[in-house]
Amino acid sequence: MKSLESLFHKHLKNFVDPEHEKVAVRGYQVDEDGFGLATNGIQLLKVKIAEAGEPKILTLSGKPVKDAEKVDLHRLIPDRDPVATIDVESWLDAAAAFIAVMSKSDASEKIPVVKLSGEEGKIYLSFKLLDGSSGSWEIGEGESLERNLDGKRLLQCLKVFEGYAGKVGVSGSLSGFRPILMSADDVEVLLMPVRSY
Repeated sequence: MKSLESLFHKHLKNFVDPEHEKVAVRGYQVDEDGFGLATNGIQLLKVKIAEAGEPKILTLSGKPVKDAEKVDLHRLIPDRDPVATIDVESWLDAAAAFIAVMSKSDASEKIPVVKLSGEEGKIYLSFKLLDGSSGSWEIGEGESLERNLDGKRLLQCLKVFEGYAGKVGVSGSLSGFRPILMSADDVEVLLMPVRSY
């Protein structure tokens, strides 16, 4: 479990909201099955970090929180089989290239939006900025899950799988306003879409 526990703690800070009104969201939870869960309301991280046992709520530094109200984070995770398989390195390369173009662009987008889409069994990540810059990358195969995603948050989510899984399953409802779930053995990451492209 040590490598999964290290993976969880390495990325934890990107998945919590230290200012949230609920104490359980300021830190992280460990459920009865030993999965660590953390969310900031936009993205969620779930990793097998311990043996099964008593559920607990912990601060970012790992100290137990007493009398905190548990937040049912499992209800946010779609219960669907993956409909697409994505190559992690291709997805990371595409997202990193997008962030590099975005940082050099004169465009004034507040949120760096990328589009996840599919065509003829192939999955693509693409972008188009206000200044005319654009790009598209084939990143996997499967059914289309059309989503507009925050490019920076997507990169944070993908880095969880870097060096751990070569491919991840992607699932979610057909609605473009519902989150997508990226998953590999004992690791799941959920990302909410954004509303513009």
